[in-house]
Amino acid sequence: MVHIPFPASASADPLRRQALQRSLLVLGSAVLAGCASSPVQRRSGSGTISGRVPEPSRLGGSLITLPGSERGAVVQTALQQLGVPYVWAGTDPANGFDCSGLMVYSFRAALGVDLPRQSADLAAVSRPIDLARAQPGDFVFFNTLGRPFSHLGLYLGSGEFIHAPSSGGRVSRVRLDNRYFAPRFNGARTVFV
Repeated sequence: MVHIPFPASASADPLRRQALQRSLLVLGSAVLAGCASSPVQRRSGSGTISGRVPEPSRLGGSLITLPGSERGAVVQTALQQLGVPYVWAGTDPANGFDCSGLMVYSFRAALGVDLPRQSADLAAVSRPIDLARAQPGDFVFFNTLGRPFSHLGLYLGSGEFIHAPSSGGRVSRVRLDNRYFAPRFNGARTVFV
C-alpha cells in the first residue's frame, strides 16, 4: 500500500482521515477504470451521423467500418503523439491522453470519425481478427484491470503498438511480446475493411 501524507488537520480527526482515505480510494478506482463513453459519430460534409454505442456485453453489435486505405493517416496521427503524457480521460495532445483517448483523437484528427470513449466499447464496435492478419491501424486489446478490453493500443506492424500507458507514463511504442503485455493480450480487432 502507498503511504499518502495527510494534512495535520486531517490526521488529528480520525473520521475526517477515513473520509479522505475513502475519497482517494474512489478517485484511484476511477483513474484505473479507464474512459468515459460517448456515442459513435462520423462527421461528413453534410453533417454528423450518430448511433448509440453498444454495451460491452453485446460485442458484435453496431460495427464501424472504414476503408482500409485510411489506415496510414490514423497511424501517422498516433505516432505524432509520442511523448505526450498520460492523463486519465485525456483526449488531446495539449492536455494528455488515456488509452482510448489516444484512439479517439487519432481517428477524429485523421478521418473525422468519433469513436466511443471506453476501451470495452471500442471492442464492441470493432471486429475480431487473428493477430497474424493484423495491420497497422488495427486495435490490440489487453486485460490490465482484471477484465477483458480494459486497455488498448494501435497496432503499428512488426509486433509493435502505440498506446498511452498509465499514470506517470507517456505515449510510447511497445512490443506485443513485452513481458507485461504478452500475458495480458486479449486479441486484435479492426474497424477497417
